[in-house]
Amino acid sequence: MFRKFGFVFYIFVFSFIIFSCASVPDNRTTLITLVEENKVEEVKNLFSVKEDANQKNETGETPLHIAAKQNNTEMTRLLLSFDTLIDERDNNGNTPLMSALKAGSLNTANILCQAGAGVFVPDNEGRMPWQIAFSDTGDAIKSLITEKTSSQVDDLGMCLLHYACINNNLQAVELLLENGAVVDFTDGKGYTPLAYAYGNAKSDTAPLIACLLIKHGASPLRGEFEYFENSVLKSNYSLRMDDGQTPLHYAAAKGHDGFVQFFIDKGSSPDVKDIASSTPLHQAVRNGNLVSAKKLLLAGADVNACDFNGNTPLHLVMPSKKRQEGVELLLSFKANPNSKDAYGDTPLHIATSIGMELSIVDSLVKSGADVNERNKAGTTPLSIAIQRERIEHLVFYVNHGGDIHAEDITGVTPLIYGLKSSKTVLSKLLEGGKIYSRDSKGNTPLHIAVENNADIEFIEMILSLGGEPNAQNRTGETPLHIAVRQNYRKAGELLLAKGADVFIANVSGESPLNIALVLGNGRQDWLLSSKVIASSDGAGNTPLHYAAEWKLDDSVEYIIEKGGNPNSRNSSGETPLFNAVRQDSSSTVLILLENGANAEFRDVLGNTPLHSSIRWSAETCGRVLLQKGVDPNAANLGGKTPLHEAARSGKISMVNMLIGFGSDVNASDETGKTPLISSVTVNNLEVSEILIQNGASTVLADMTGRCALHYAVENNNKDLITLLRLNGSNPLARDSFGNTPFSLGIRKGIDTALCVLGDERNIADSDGNTPVHIVVSGKNNEELLKELINKDFPVNRRNRDGINPILMAVKNGYIDYVKILATAGADPYLTDQRGDSALSLAIKENWDCALEIIKAVGNQKDSTGYGVLSYGAMYGDVEVVKKILSMGYSKNEKNVAGETPYDVAIRWGKNDVAEILK
Repeated sequence: MFRKFGFVFYIFVFSFIIFSCASVPDNRTTLITLVEENKVEEVKNLFSVKEDANQKNETGETPLHIAAKQNNTEMTRLLLSFDTLIDERDNNGNTPLMSALKAGSLNTANILCQAGAGVFVPDNEGRMPWQIAFSDTGDAIKSLITEKTSSQVDDLGMCLLHYACINNNLQAVELLLENGAVVDFTDGKGYTPLAYAYGNAKSDTAPLIACLLIKHGASPLRGEFEYFENSVLKSNYSLRMDDGQTPLHYAAAKGHDGFVQFFIDKGSSPDVKDIASSTPLHQAVRNGNLVSAKKLLLAGADVNACDFNGNTPLHLVMPSKKRQEGVELLLSFKANPNSKDAYGDTPLHIATSIGMELSIVDSLVKSGADVNERNKAGTTPLSIAIQRERIEHLVFYVNHGGDIHAEDITGVTPLIYGLKSSKTVLSKLLEGGKIYSRDSKGNTPLHIAVENNADIEFIEMILSLGGEPNAQNRTGETPLHIAVRQNYRKAGELLLAKGADVFIANVSGESPLNIALVLGNGRQDWLLSSKVIASSDGAGNTPLHYAAEWKLDDSVEYIIEKGGNPNSRNSSGETPLFNAVRQDSSSTVLILLENGANAEFRDVLGNTPLHSSIRWSAETCGRVLLQKGVDPNAANLGGKTPLHEAARSGKISMVNMLIGFGSDVNASDETGKTPLISSVTVNNLEVSEILIQNGASTVLADMTGRCALHYAVENNNKDLITLLRLNGSNPLARDSFGNTPFSLGIRKGIDTALCVLGDERNIADSDGNTPVHIVVSGKNNEELLKELINKDFPVNRRNRDGINPILMAVKNGYIDYVKILATAGADPYLTDQRGDSALSLAIKENWDCALEIIKAVGNQKDSTGYGVLSYGAMYGDVEVVKKILSMGYSKNEKNVAGETPYDVAIRWGKNDVAEILK
């Protein structure tokens, strides 16, 4: 009965398909319903023929689709036992296996795969069961891979192992190999799974798959992955090749990123070097394999490792599209932007040499690259930019402190290269204030342009940009110095037109004018324009002044011929004749005089050229001037004649010359000083002797009243003091302040004072004071007083007021001096014009002085016979008389009139004194 019903049902389904009529009738969907409701026993009882198991519902699903989708393992196995079509597709093209996988029904999916369900049957969208499984979890893959599915092949001749390798699915590969997949199975294109594994070389999984395949017997392909195959087959992951490279070198060089990680994980050193000392990082960077490079850096690779040529990875030239990223990567791992290769080049040198993007240069500089670093040739990146006309780089370096004066080993700088390049290069080079920059010698760009004989257009451009024509370098030279020295006429004339100064001197005293006149050879023709000839320096000196100064006679004549004024004055009032005299150039003096120079012209201080000859010891020129009739006694504003100057400066031969030509030896300057005073002031004995021998007065005084002897004493020059004293100088002549040579000598010391006096004992000043008076009045020096007394200078001479030295001492209360004089025999009874004597005044006013006199005088009496006691009776009081009496003086002494001291006291009306003298 069951078979009959199944047969009828089969016929009905077939008719439905043929005629495409309406929906399947309800009575023909019983099997579908039973499967959907998981009624296993009913299904067993209902069907007994195979065909009955393949009926479809409205979506085209068979009972097997439904059971598989429901993950109904029992029903799935049951339906499969009826020989159900295992790869039948529903309306969406899904096979039961596809439906199971999409539904996540992995148990039924595995049953279907074990039964040989097709893994390559696509749905309407072209997706295949293996793709669904490979994109899902690991369990989906496990359910898919069986011995039967492992051996299936698609229309392209590819098996699941191929696709597992293509999809980089290590789990799938492992399961396939466990389930007997043929490891060297070749697809329609002749590719094995290993070939497809290599196709994913950038993946970290690919080398794991490839290693697994090789260890399961996959035949090596011996292509670009031979390095890998050898290392796996030999189980040596640091294997050295012929060139010293390791598998890690090869992987990095080829950009096999996953294989790089594989070898790192296997313990290969990221810093291992080949025979060229390159590391894997060098290889990765050189080939632009930045993923590999980063993996190596993360593994600790030395970012600054050097190869045989000193190149670090940052030095290497990467493919252009990878440069920026590569540089940023290396810098982020602290690559040294200033490291140098074997030629001394830094990464900046290389970047500019090959014209890398400016952004790379910027990155290097921001990371600390020195824009002024030199290579072994001394070349900076800026020099390279100029030589290769990389304008963007040039501007960048200039704006970031690039030194336009950095010299290479040949002495050439970026600026010099610029001067040999184009105006565009040069203008960019001088931007940002570089026009005012200086090299190590202080040269500006203008100096350097002239020195290198740059095209005149370049020099014009530098001047237009602000180049200073009078800027001086460290040796004091201006661009014009250089132009003149090199006889670069065009440059020189241009500089002159822009205001270059011909008078500026360098540290050697050379000016452009000097160089032109000394070197000649046509230089003076273009330098000495009418404008220059008429010009003057800050001191008012004209070119003619300087030509005369330098004794360039030909140039002097040349300048005068071209209109130079021989009587032009500088700011000091000096004419060129003064300059010629200063250099004692008699030939130049004669040329100037012959061409109208006035020898009587004076400078602002009134000095004549003859004065100048004395000042500068120009004796030859002085003689020429005198021979030409100049006035030897012409005085300057200070009243000084040339002889004053010669005497003061000690120029003996010139003193004799001037005297020989009639100079007045007693001429006074505005302060009254004579040539003799001038010579004495500077301690010149020989000149002083010459002047005195030729009639110079020793007593003439200056406006302060000082004569030559005052100055000789002031200088404590005993030879001059003696000379002047012996030739009539007065030791006691007073100056306006009352100082005498002797009083000045006292201050200098006893020897000087005595030297001033000499052997003359009877000298006195205009007030009659002797040297002894002077010493006493000033209380200058007790020892000097004693020396004068010992040398028999008179002690009893009275001055104009009748005062002798001892009376002067008493008047001043100088007890010590009174004692010295009294002991030396000074007469205490000599009276002055007022009638006072030393003894009388002392008794009246100063007992201490009186006592010293009394001790010395003893019983001596004055000319009228009055003794000490009589003086006491006349001038003393009772107490003084008592003191005198106590010293043993007799009351009975008598004067020439026969009077006793008592009589004297009575006569003087001093009764109280008389009372004690009875």
